[in-house]
Amino acid sequence: MKKECSSLLNTFDICGGNNMYIIGRVENINKDVAYVTLFYPVTGERLESRCSSSILLEKGISKGNEFKVDFVEKEGKLVAEISFLPPKEVSKEDMDEILNIGKDWNF
Repeated sequence: MKKECSSLLNTFDICGGNNMYIIGRVENINKDVAYVTLFYPVTGERLESRCSSSILLEKGISKGNEFKVDFVEKEGKLVAEISFLPPKEVSKEDMDEILNIGKDWNF
């Protein structure tokens, strides 16, 4: 059975794939419109897009937040399930490593 796919899914070549998800970040919200950056980790593709802000806000996702869109098959169709991604804390060790990058470089 061929899955019905939106143009967004075709853009990211998600149809029929095993890793059917994208990561999004809300860049701005202007009334009813949310401006988002979408990232498909499997290929590294990025896309800037707009969507209804109410879809994100009802899930507690607002400006500056990241979210995950899982695509699951239900009744022969791909359905998007959006979930909030909490901010990740950077460990002290990772932060020290980041701050020390390039200290030994000689130019």
